[in-house]
Amino acid sequence: MGTRNARELADATLLALLAPLDASRTLGRYELLAPLAKGGMAIVWTARLRGTRGFSKLVAVKTILPHLSADPRFERMFLTEATIASRIRHPNVCEILDLGEDRGILYLAMELVDGEPLSVLTDAARGGERVPHAVAATIAARAARGLHAAHELCSEDGRRLDVVHRDVSPHNILVSADGAVKIVDFGVAKAALDQEQSTQSGVIRGKVGYVAPEQVNGDAVDARTDVFALGVVLYELTTGRHPFRAASDLATLLAVSSTDPARRPSELVPAYPPELEAIVMRALAKAPAARYASMAELATDLEALLAESSAGEDLERFRGVLAPLLAPSRESRAIRLATAMSALGDPRKHVVSSSGPRRRRARSLVLAAVLAAALGGTFVWARTDRARVDGAPPSVTTSSGALAAPSPAPTIALGPAETSETVRAVGVTGASASPRPARARTSVAAPAAASVSAAPAPGPASPASRTLFRDPGF
Repeated sequence: MGTRNARELADATLLALLAPLDASRTLGRYELLAPLAKGGMAIVWTARLRGTRGFSKLVAVKTILPHLSADPRFERMFLTEATIASRIRHPNVCEILDLGEDRGILYLAMELVDGEPLSVLTDAARGGERVPHAVAATIAARAARGLHAAHELCSEDGRRLDVVHRDVSPHNILVSADGAVKIVDFGVAKAALDQEQSTQSGVIRGKVGYVAPEQVNGDAVDARTDVFALGVVLYELTTGRHPFRAASDLATLLAVSSTDPARRPSELVPAYPPELEAIVMRALAKAPAARYASMAELATDLEALLAESSAGEDLERFRGVLAPLLAPSRESRAIRLATAMSALGDPRKHVVSSSGPRRRRARSLVLAAVLAAALGGTFVWARTDRARVDGAPPSVTTSSGALAAPSPAPTIALGPAETSETVRAVGVTGASASPRPARARTSVAAPAAASVSAAPAPGPASPASRTLFRDPGF
């Protein structure tokens, strides 16, 4: 009962991942837009990488399925794929861009191939939609070149890693409408750098129907194991039939491991090219020693056949043949992607123009400068005004910055009756003025008016008032 509940919970989690996405569905720098493909171990999303100033790029992001994420074996397989595939540099191998972890979820960011799995074409072939032999041979030759690059992979110190994909199938070969062919999914690949995967016995790695006899029998595997699997794929593409498929998986494995060869393609398809048949049957030999020794040899024979055959018209129509076969699934994927992107919005709308902050900063600096000048001018005026009222000569600063000697203060002549003066308040209109006592000034001359300096003498306080600061006019 507990196992059943765990499975139901895992299924519910997976359905949640496949549900419509919102803007919070992110992994690291990537926004998950729409599910692209699902396998036995992982799910692949179409995702958007967002950068600065509105930059964005569509990529594919692969994550482990929720109910497998806690299993260290699948985590190890995931990391092995990242290690192997990221080192391969070949146009026929899907490029790994990034490996990350966010909230405990491991993910791989890969180039997004605008195409579909080759299974779309093999399904069409089984349904009677014939794939031209030249098209099938071209796809197989390009896939062989990509796999050969993986087989020849070396470590940083030049040691061969002896990589074997072990899961070559139509689901792991991507084909685009423009003719690009990409090998993907090195999750169960064997390599010298992963000793546990290399030595573990009793486990068949790969999909039933595409495993080689040595995999079924538990024998050592090498590059010829992938040659056998690619031979099965080419057989399917050109005949519409699987060479060993039986009523059950067990019966299929028995047919693969037996010494009986596959039926010749010419028995299923009239006028099957004998040169192509010889290539297919050699790739499908049950004994590894009877097969092609490498993917490079298989690709060379296929390319020579294409160059010498009279199928030039088919080769010229390569894209034209692929486009209608891939169109339905491509259109469905494009609609899902457009819907998801519309829901999340255009990243360029979130970009703030750089000129806006600059203008605001410049305006703030100008206002600060004006305010500083106003306060400085007010302070200087206040000191000057206080000095003039109190009879103290103000300091004067010359244009060179030196302090100049103050001019003599003007003398004030007072009449006999004028024993005091009133200093009126000046300043901001409406401001209350505080009373300040006035200083009485008397003349030392005769009663007659005379222009002599008068020494200040204390006198009674006057109701006059003044402010300390003058309104600078702002």
